[in-house]
Amino acid sequence: MIKFYRKIRQKLLSQGKTGKYFKYAIGEIVLIVIGILVALSINNWNEKRKNQELEENILRGIKNDFQETIDRLNVTIKNQKEVVRWSIALSNLIEKEMSIEKSDSIDFYYSYGALSYYRVEPVLGTYDALIGSGNTSIIRNKELLNSLSQFSAITKLEFEDETASMDLLKLIQESTNEYAYILLPNFYRQNLGLERTYSEEEKRGAIKKLITNKAFLSYLLERINYEENRLTRQKTLLKFASEVLAQIETNQYE
Repeated sequence: MIKFYRKIRQKLLSQGKTGKYFKYAIGEIVLIVIGILVALSINNWNEKRKNQELEENILRGIKNDFQETIDRLNVTIKNQKEVVRWSIALSNLIEKEMSIEKSDSIDFYYSYGALSYYRVEPVLGTYDALIGSGNTSIIRNKELLNSLSQFSAITKLEFEDETASMDLLKLIQESTNEYAYILLPNFYRQNLGLERTYSEEEKRGAIKKLITNKAFLSYLLERINYEENRLTRQKTLLKFASEVLAQIETNQYE
């Protein structure tokens, strides 16, 4: 094609048609510029399409991760509410010095309240991979990026309440080690495959020791406070996660 244009220019020059030569040369330059612009436009369109497809894949991955995170948060919050409720119920039984005959649920409250601990594990694989790639600019919704960053930062902080609650759980276990194994509910023991069955007298003796264990009560009351704080934080995480999911569903293809 270049040789073809060159022959035309040479022919015009040889015929002394200088004016036509310059007009043709200018037209040729214009055509070349237009060709370059068209090529750049096509290239930019292809690049934009690729980036959009990549963004959609990333958003789809984040959406799936946060749907799973929300499911996990809902389960954890439900269980955490039960931990607090049963711990409070056990504290009330002990403080009111309920008779053993009226405290058939103490073993349940002890195992699933005082000794239970739930911690949510958010799914952030896609977001962490995005951060690791250094290609966050692929996400055009900057508000969404900010929400993701805030959520990630909150989940990765080492909260004082969490550490304190775990420390108190250890103290609770140590303060009741002498008879804790007797207080395990029968269905819990069966799930563990334990065959020994303790007599009512042995259970009453263990419950009596628990009720009169003031150190245990002190640790439990303090831990309830930390567990309620953790529950509040879990609800906050659920709110943030729901907002992230809503932003993705609203702005995914804008």
